[in-house]
Amino acid sequence: MLGEPCEEDLLRWHAFAPGAVLPVEDFVGPLEVKHFPSRGRGLVATEECVPGQLLLISHAFVLAQKSDLGEATVKTLKVADIRSKRRFCTLDGGLKDPASNHMDFWHGPTHISQDEACDLGKDVVLDILRRNSFGLTQVDESRGDLHARHGGVWLIPSLLNHDCMPNSASVFLGDTLFIRAARLIRAGEEITYSYCGGTKGRIERQAALARYGFSCSCLRCQLEASVSTRRLEAPAALNALLKAQATVSPNILYQEILRSASDAESDIVGAPLELREEAEARSFDMGAVALAAYFDVLMFCAGSLDRQDPQFVATMELMAQTLAAVQPGSPGHVFCCNFALTAHGSRPLSRAALAAAALRAKLVHTLCYGGG
Repeated sequence: MLGEPCEEDLLRWHAFAPGAVLPVEDFVGPLEVKHFPSRGRGLVATEECVPGQLLLISHAFVLAQKSDLGEATVKTLKVADIRSKRRFCTLDGGLKDPASNHMDFWHGPTHISQDEACDLGKDVVLDILRRNSFGLTQVDESRGDLHARHGGVWLIPSLLNHDCMPNSASVFLGDTLFIRAARLIRAGEEITYSYCGGTKGRIERQAALARYGFSCSCLRCQLEASVSTRRLEAPAALNALLKAQATVSPNILYQEILRSASDAESDIVGAPLELREEAEARSFDMGAVALAAYFDVLMFCAGSLDRQDPQFVATMELMAQTLAAVQPGSPGHVFCCNFALTAHGSRPLSRAALAAAALRAKLVHTLCYGGG
């Protein structure tokens, strides 16, 4: 690629429908492939990467409506170039790559023949898709939620391993996936991506990750293992209350969320010393981690309040703070920061409060779209 896309390019490309081919070349930043004994292949930074730094640009190998993805992949394998076919075949769930250092992935594993690449069985193709496909998550502002109608495979990004507090942020424009650093990433540190919603509790996340064939033991999961079962079940209890009694006061609900999350945070603070020291070294926001499990309830609170209500602003800011900790630079993080800024701007507030909201919005746009 001749240079990083500028802000004007990104804004124009937002009009592209999923599947539209963007006029930009694939790009690989300061990354290398590394094998992890318990995680398989992954991508590691070869130098320090600052928040917002571009790490990957990748066009889709295949992209389709989620219901048609299997059939579309079979058709793509028949016409794709041999290097791409070989890369697809050695993704998790496919043919094994015997190369010990796994660096041959960049060039397309040469031990796989043309016939092997073209004649993968349907079950193998579906297993590769189950473990490696991405959903194009978009914000529906009319409904105030996130949804994914399309799915696809982006070959090099498929090497990204999971973490419940990832250090990368992604955005889909047309057929293209952009990956940026969402936190300061040290040289030698693995680049991670969230395979499931970071705004879920540990039990829900582990259930979602089971479809990928593993159980997560990241630092966040280990910290949350210290939370009592009763407190882990509190978010689900509040959700059940909402379904049974839709007239619950948002203000009362908000206070109950804060109280319950504070109790969970107290449990996390009681985790083993080595975990707490690692969390401190990585600047974990323990309060936001505890609040993440209540994100859906916070969404309900925000949706039940008038946008002129000071409580609406407080709720949106709390949601943005939570996402800054568990899913920085995500579409939901951008959505919450933008809404908080709009709410601040629609009512008379101090210049300092408005400036702080504007700064948060600017920072999250940098994580998602870069600073160009």
